[in-house]
Parts: sequence; C-alpha cells; structure tokens
Amino acid sequence: MSGGRSTERWIHIDIREGEADGEVEAFLDREWEAYHRDQGHDLSVDWSPRPLLLTARDDTGRLVGVAQGRISAGIGHLSELIVAAPARGQGIGGRLLEAFEARCLSTGCHKLTIHTDYDGPAHHFYRQRGWLDEAVFHRDRGGRDFVRLYKFTDE
Repeated sequence: MSGGRSTERWIHIDIREGEADGEVEAFLDREWEAYHRDQGHDLSVDWSPRPLLLTARDDTGRLVGVAQGRISAGIGHLSELIVAAPARGQGIGGRLLEAFEARCLSTGCHKLTIHTDYDGPAHHFYRQRGWLDEAVFHRDRGGRDFVRLYKFTDE
C-alpha cells in the first residue's frame, strides 16, 4: 500500500488437540450470539451443542450398546450407534435409536440426522426405520462413500 500505514498485524495460530478451555468457550458463546443477532436469527434457538449419551446394558450390567450424539438448534445428530457383536440382531440398536429419537423429540428437535457408510448394513437399518437419504459424500472419510440421512420428527 503506497503512502499509507500497513494495518497488517502478526497473528499467531495455535493448533492443538482436545477440548476448548474456559476462555475459548466464553469467546465462542459471545461471538456466536453476536453473529446470530446480527443475522436476525431467532435468539430463542439454542445453538450450542448439548451432548447426549444413551447406553444399553444386559441383565448383568455389562455394556452392550451405545448411542451418542448432540442436540443443537433444534436438530438431533446421532454421531455413533454401536452394539457389541455378540448382542447384534436382538433389537438393541433399534431400542437405542428409538430412545434417541424420543429424547430429541422431548427437547423440541424438529429434525434428526446421521452419517453412515453408503449402502452398508447401517444405511439399511436407518432406512427401514423411516430415515431418508439427504446427501451422499463420495470418497469421504477413509476414501469411502458416506450418506447423511435425516428424519423429521413431525412426520
């Protein structure tokens, strides 16, 4: 820039693995709230993700299945649902999914989502339970095709 002062500042970018600390959480809350307000978004919508964990145990207390996800802005996203190999085929996955759907509905979610292998057993599992394909991600994680499925809670 000729004749003027440079407004460029040196910024240090820190990269690390792990969870956000209190300073980062406060920054995110403050800045996202301001952004949503500036964009005219409904401020009564809770945009911060709330984790959700569901577990299934057999009659001895042994963990045999887990469903894990988050709820944010009226959407329940199921990030994981897995049943121990010896316990598969007994309806445990279906019960975990039903419990996830019910919990999301009780908190006001209007939509549910999940990502899974395209055309694999899990894809068919969700389709049999009323979930629909929303998008296919070709050569995604691990070079495999994935699909995002959704289900509206009011249908």
